[in-house]
Amino acid sequence: MMCMKKLTWFFSYVMEFIVYSFGGWLYEILLEFAVYHQYSDRGILHFPICPIYGFFGLLLLVIFRKKNDILTVFVGSTILTTLLELGASYLLEKMGYRPWDYSNWILHYEWRISLVSSLIFGVMSVIVINLIHPFMRKIHEQFPDWLQCALGAFLGGVILMDAVKTLLLPIFQ
Repeated sequence: MMCMKKLTWFFSYVMEFIVYSFGGWLYEILLEFAVYHQYSDRGILHFPICPIYGFFGLLLLVIFRKKNDILTVFVGSTILTTLLELGASYLLEKMGYRPWDYSNWILHYEWRISLVSSLIFGVMSVIVINLIHPFMRKIHEQFPDWLQCALGAFLGGVILMDAVKTLLLPIFQ
């Protein structure tokens, strides 16, 4: 029985990862449309997700597990996202990749980070921690463990296959 509870717990977070990844993809699409008035698929996989948002959403859950008041989450996640985005920009630039550019945004540093985007990420983090995660927990409580495990395993497997096909297979061809 304990094994099933751990699997259920794991797969519930797989599904939250997918929800946060889809939310990030949706944010990117809407932002692109609002700023440039055009559609641009900002995802790196075939499915409509941006996995970095999923990983960061889960990281937020770990960091703000015990202290999740709005001000702490907003300030802490704003600082954290800014530092992560700055670090990622240097790493990705060394790899010859430049997936974002804030040079047209006000209050930016080089093209790498922007106060406006950092504040947006802070607000999004508050929404994840104080609204989406509790809502997801309530949804998970409504379904039997076997269904959560089956759904989480299926969706996680589909995303994993997409990642392997999109990111790993081209390396070996």
